Amino acid sequence: MLTRLRANARALRDASIWGRGSVSEEDDRLATLLRVYLPITYAVSAAFGWYGIWYGVPAIFDAIAPDYAAIWSQLVFATSLACLVAVHFPQKLWRVDVYANAFLVMLFSTYTVCLIYLAFFAPGDPHAGDRAALAIGSIRLILLPFWRVFDIARDREVHGWQ
Repeated sequence: MLTRLRANARALRDASIWGRGSVSEEDDRLATLLRVYLPITYAVSAAFGWYGIWYGVPAIFDAIAPDYAAIWSQLVFATSLACLVAVHFPQKLWRVDVYANAFLVMLFSTYTVCLIYLAFFAPGDPHAGDRAALAIGSIRLILLPFWRVFDIARDREVHGWQ
């Protein structure tokens, strides 16, 4: 039983981003990004969505109807989890990774647009300065998933993923 469990764990590791040969020579410079920073980014995004589910995201709540704010937080949480799982198995789940990252870019772009709207166009918003600073910072949320979409497209061509 224990031997079979070890064999299954080894097979799972070998199929993941941590397996031998999982990062090609061309991608070796990105190994830390793929193995550490992307999973951390997706875990933080999932935590952001989880926090939004329980406590709400004020910018989304103020700019859009409260019901949509709850749905937005649930989508951020679910999409981030999909990205987190897909980044570990890029050869098998590259399609999930592409679509989930593209959707995550759209969700975070919505957040940025809501912040910009509230900071610059909403009349009499007492938190306009704070939201302007958050809008500038929230652009960083978009950059890594946006880059990942194009990186997967390049990997698909280089490695011949079907």
